[in-house]
Amino acid sequence: MTCHICVNCGGQYSFASSPPSHCLICEDERHYVGKNGQEWTTREEILGKYENQIKCEENGLYSIRTEPQFGIGQRAFLVQTSHGNILWDCISYLDQHTIDFINRLGGLTAIAISHPHFFTTIVDWSHLFGDVPIYLHRDMETWVLRPDQCIHFWDGSMKDLFDGKLKLIHTGGHFDGSQVLYWPEGASHRGVLLSGDEPQRNHFDGSVLKAHFSLNQSGI
Repeated sequence: MTCHICVNCGGQYSFASSPPSHCLICEDERHYVGKNGQEWTTREEILGKYENQIKCEENGLYSIRTEPQFGIGQRAFLVQTSHGNILWDCISYLDQHTIDFINRLGGLTAIAISHPHFFTTIVDWSHLFGDVPIYLHRDMETWVLRPDQCIHFWDGSMKDLFDGKLKLIHTGGHFDGSQVLYWPEGASHRGVLLSGDEPQRNHFDGSVLKAHFSLNQSGI
């Protein structure tokens, strides 16, 4: 029994003796099935074949990206606050080097995900950092690939974390349950909005765009 990971999107499914017959994420209109069809792997199989690049983007904010690219090429962020650290969005690949680096920064206190394309191996991350809570908006519940007690669903339009040091804001758009993370103390107290895929700024007129797009199911 193992938890299989979709090679195409990086999503991890619950323990099973054989891979799932379908990937919920890839067969949705917002993603696609690769040209070779559905392919699967495990965390054990990919260990040592990739490396996570960790970069300090600014004081208290680190980005984490896997090289060479795995899955959709997701990027995660670690935000440091005086009340603990949060992992915003997630990547599939997690090795001991990454665990040690994050522990030197103080470990993780929580995880939050913008939308299902970043679910990846969130449950493994939670368990390996002390079963920290994963915060998802309730409208993402039907997309969860690997249910676990560490996943906490919230309702409404906004949720304070760490005594208001961080705020989750329900935006909808790309997915009904899409959420963003607001870090008021970021950028020298000017505030930082971590948004995942959306909302995005329109570079022509400064307006805010929400995304809902379809991709060809054949991967072309």
